[in-house]
Amino acid sequence: MKLTTFLATSAIGFLAACGGSSTNGSLTETLTEVQDINEYTESLPLLAERDYKTSGSATYAGYMAVYESDEVEDSFVALGDASVNVNFGSGLTSGSAGNFQQIDLTSVDLESEDDIDIGSIRGSAIAGGFTVNSAGTGLTGTLTHVDGEVATYDLGVGGFDYYGANSEVLEVYGDGTSSAPGRADIDADFDFTGIDTTVSR
Repeated sequence: MKLTTFLATSAIGFLAACGGSSTNGSLTETLTEVQDINEYTESLPLLAERDYKTSGSATYAGYMAVYESDEVEDSFVALGDASVNVNFGSGLTSGSAGNFQQIDLTSVDLESEDDIDIGSIRGSAIAGGFTVNSAGTGLTGTLTHVDGEVATYDLGVGGFDYYGANSEVLEVYGDGTSSAPGRADIDADFDFTGIDTTVSR
């Protein structure tokens, strides 16, 4: 199971709602916010493409997950804050992501059937970030992994979904490559989920 899928499960939601113990500071706060956004998204209907807005604009703020993987499982996962600007007629116009934390995958048992306390998930702040490219077709950026590797990412937008009758939530996802000196390029994926900043919940 990918961590990005795991983040949307009710197991995290249960313990977050119950105030699971935390020694990880901002990481636990980030994971709690991720779950809050996911729960809000799940409360809204997926908007049919025929009902997408065709004019106007909005800013969506939320989180971005970046992960590198082999054919079996994630080998690197990072979460960061993100915000994107959208023109409903043409798509993404700008955006950025930063304040990333690399998840210690040894602290997460993705195969466990038990509830997982988000306070037990460890992570480390890492340098780097992303920006939406000028064409609005993808994101580029770098992240400095905890082992010192500086990875450069070229990620293309594969699709997007709106949730809610007024497009209250936007999800953007896609894939591309991660490159670094001394190794071959590997597959990388991303997922952004954000809420329209004018929405009051």
